[in-house]
Amino acid sequence: MGLRLISRGFLLARVRKAAVIETHPSVREMLDALIDPMKIHQPVEVRISPAISIPCVFGVRKPVLLLPANLSESLEPPELRTVLAHELVHVRRKDYLIHCCQSVIQAIYWFHPLIHFAARQSARECERVCDDWALRVTGERMAYAKGLAKLAEASTPSIRLQPALPLFRRKSDLFKRIESILSVTGLRRATLSWKG
Repeated sequence: MGLRLISRGFLLARVRKAAVIETHPSVREMLDALIDPMKIHQPVEVRISPAISIPCVFGVRKPVLLLPANLSESLEPPELRTVLAHELVHVRRKDYLIHCCQSVIQAIYWFHPLIHFAARQSARECERVCDDWALRVTGERMAYAKGLAKLAEASTPSIRLQPALPLFRRKSDLFKRIESILSVTGLRRATLSWKG
């Protein structure tokens, strides 16, 4: 498992290098409008890659947001804004660093089923918290649910960019998140505050 993690890390580096810098004005404007209220203090590099079908984020000191090539055309502006907000929450919380640590622990204790179970549960809770924060920032619950559903329909089996944080890993988990987003009567409180 350790060799697999290393090989996927090299693959992630190659995909990042091959990806082109995002220049679409609407995407850049949305990101700039979200970064200040979310108190993200480091610059976020945005790149476009045809190798992926769902957004993902990686990096801590120099975070990179990797987007599918047709994302801005496939989603309506409110849908795109909520998806970008979700990815920026990962950057704000430095989830990539936590995920990397979890991946290393899984590689060391690959034989222990509880380690993998705990990692899956942690990943699910992380996505729920990011959903909460994205909704608090945008207030677009329906648009977010529609955007996630569109990405689920358009997603195809693609390379696994371990240890990047994808918007979702399994469609079954994503559909549960969509159901949760649409079923709540008010936004759940995020487990962490925006202060800091």
